[in-house]
Amino acid sequence: MADQPYNWREPAWVIPNYLALGPFPQAQDLERLRVQGITAVLTLNEIHEGSLPIRLKSQFTWTRVPIPDGLLGGVPKVTQLSQCMEVLGQWRTEGHHTYVHCMAGVGRSPLVCAAYLIVFESYSLSEAMQQIQYARPIASPDARQLMVLSQFLQTRLKS
Repeated sequence: MADQPYNWREPAWVIPNYLALGPFPQAQDLERLRVQGITAVLTLNEIHEGSLPIRLKSQFTWTRVPIPDGLLGGVPKVTQLSQCMEVLGQWRTEGHHTYVHCMAGVGRSPLVCAAYLIVFESYSLSEAMQQIQYARPIASPDARQLMVLSQFLQTRLKS
């Protein structure tokens, strides 16, 4: 059987049946997320990037931690990564299956999922990035995003 072509719209499971990442969900994506077991959605988009489907907030546990888009020159802040880890840690405790998204699932959501793997699953940075790339081959946080991730990890070591 031939391999299926890569579909960038599909959620990519970083931790199977637990933590997925991908692009900005459209209304037609919500049922697919539900069928795949997603119960919580973390939005990393800034408000000006587009309107989420109305049903998203009623069908899923939902939070937004706006992080600027790296493709537009934006750089995340250490505090934003900390906020994401607080949300994801709470949802982990509550047993949610989580979808983390940005616009294309290339920079911000892979960055946050890599931080999750390091903080909660004891991955090294290299291991986390390998896992992200395996799950979503188009994932490619830029150098500035990775620098902020390194700063975030250093602040965690100091505390």
